[in-house]
Amino acid sequence: MVRLFKSIAIIAGFTLTGCASLGANITDSSKQRFKDNDFQQARVINDSAFIYGNPVWLPKGKQNGGAVIFMAPCPGFQQYNDQDAMKWVHLLTDNGYVVMPMSINGFGRPDRNCGKNKPLPQERMAKDVFDAANHLAKIPGVNPNKIFAMGQSLGAMIATYALREKYVNQAKEAGWVIPAGAVALYGGCSYKNEDAWLSGDVTRPVLWMSGTKDVERGTGCNSWLYNSVTKNAPGSEFIDYQGATHCWDCSQLNGWTKKTFFGDQVYTYDPVVTKKSQEDTLRFLNKLMD
Repeated sequence: MVRLFKSIAIIAGFTLTGCASLGANITDSSKQRFKDNDFQQARVINDSAFIYGNPVWLPKGKQNGGAVIFMAPCPGFQQYNDQDAMKWVHLLTDNGYVVMPMSINGFGRPDRNCGKNKPLPQERMAKDVFDAANHLAKIPGVNPNKIFAMGQSLGAMIATYALREKYVNQAKEAGWVIPAGAVALYGGCSYKNEDAWLSGDVTRPVLWMSGTKDVERGTGCNSWLYNSVTKNAPGSEFIDYQGATHCWDCSQLNGWTKKTFFGDQVYTYDPVVTKKSQEDTLRFLNKLMD
């Protein structure tokens, strides 16, 4: 039987709605509402590897030339989700990728970025992706053209949002490194009073993975949007895992329940779907590495 937890401080942890984007040019740092993220130096991953403070983990074995920005959900990395996130980090480094687990809730930032009134504007979060890509591109062995953005929940949405045409064009003009694709775990496509997180003007291939019982993804995801993305970004894929809820890979939050605008959501850890989403992620990334 699924065990239900009472609502606690993390109740807004994976809420996805928020305020509208300001539409600023992300290359103009003087207009950014919050300071840029700080990133750590690269080091070889080990058994005591941590996920806090935007570290960069190198594979124990041979690098394959690729790198992944693994973005946290809206509350950032916390004690109730860090172990599950690190499983993704180890999976990716085991397969030759350099990985930066990145939280947008670092020093000088809001503790969380959840709910309908997110303190961080959307373009500020988009710039975080490019800042991380530029940092990873400086690491020996990383091919600047093989850096990818990936995330859970809000992190998934930021990963795809940064690849919209308006931001990619700004990044090109600034000479920034642009991620070659995005992998999205249980994100939402669009919400009221926000700029669309996933749009037909995405310029790089996207792997968008959703659960059929995920009420938090809202109503913005549909076949028309998916076809539009695929037309503009060939190679994009959209996968619905039957019976999967939001946060299907979250063993630490298994059984937790919350009320959302779209209905009640119980987080159900599904090891089968988790394994399948890991396999699909590696297949997609490896395809883009060719």
